[in-house]
Amino acid sequence: MNIKKKCKECGKETLDNTFNKNKKYCSKYCCQKNWRINNQEHINNTKREYNKKKSYYKNYYRLNKDKICTNQKKYSSKEKSKEKKRICARKNYHLNKEKRKTKEFKLKRNVFLRGYTKKKRAYDKNYRIKELLRNRFFYALRAYTKGKIVSSTKYGINYKKIIEHLEPFPKNPSKYHIDHIKPLFSFNLTNPQEVKIAFAPENHQLLTIEEHKNKTKQEIPIWRKNVKELEDKSNTNKLDIQYGRVLKSI
Repeated sequence: MNIKKKCKECGKETLDNTFNKNKKYCSKYCCQKNWRINNQEHINNTKREYNKKKSYYKNYYRLNKDKICTNQKKYSSKEKSKEKKRICARKNYHLNKEKRKTKEFKLKRNVFLRGYTKKKRAYDKNYRIKELLRNRFFYALRAYTKGKIVSSTKYGINYKKIIEHLEPFPKNPSKYHIDHIKPLFSFNLTNPQEVKIAFAPENHQLLTIEEHKNKTKQEIPIWRKNVKELEDKSNTNKLDIQYGRVLKSI
């Protein structure tokens, strides 16, 4: 016989098979709701303990940030940790392979990345300058060669040393541009040794926007003499635009 019973929490009449082990509640939701009402003091105590621990760990991280970062780097540099990361990354890739192809996932990813980079540029000045230098390196190779084939470290470029060379930064960095003392068109960027010299820290300097514009005006006619005559005027205009693409303000 199918016997109906009343739930102690909600009062619904349901079959005996649907009830939980205690045979008092119709679902897990009703059981949990009743437990929370009867054990409210225990829940509040656990919340207080959690908040205390949270504040303690925050203060500890703030005081011992360098120590924690060095330990994390040591752990991540080990082969075992690298293998674990690779295995997890492969699993996630295969599980979400079809999901990543969808338009919704791509849009969400792009929105997240734009927001993350925008926030990081606002509070981290070194990250902003590093990003500008990377973009300049990418566009320079695309303009004067077939494009970037190898990473910047293999060319011998060190962005940290460039930032140290440019320091100390002015109070109003938005009024300054990063400039190459010896212009890039004077180098053969197909040769990796000359790329290293062109993007060396000593070849970088900070100039005001007006000074930088005046310098580029003087350099463009010299650059045009070195460039061969092109058949289509559209190609020359593209190269002029690529050379004139200066780094944004810091």
